[in-house]
Amino acid sequence: MTWEQKRKLCFDYLDQFQNILTSFQHKSIKQTIGTLAIEDMFVSPSKIDRLIEIATGKITADQSIAQTKNRLDTVA
Repeated sequence: MTWEQKRKLCFDYLDQFQNILTSFQHKSIKQTIGTLAIEDMFVSPSKIDRLIEIATGKITADQSIAQTKNRLDTVA
């Protein structure tokens, strides 16, 4: 799969949530995905879901970081 195809898959997944995001939220998440793609890092749908949760205020960025750290501690 090419870089462009991977990026398009991420953007297409995000676009499914346009009805629950403001245009600012959608653009912010898209910019985050695009910035990571420039570095050849592509986010999974679950990571896009997490970005949506943060953007819509369901969780804070700090809560997301704490949850990730807890998961890493459990694995390690």
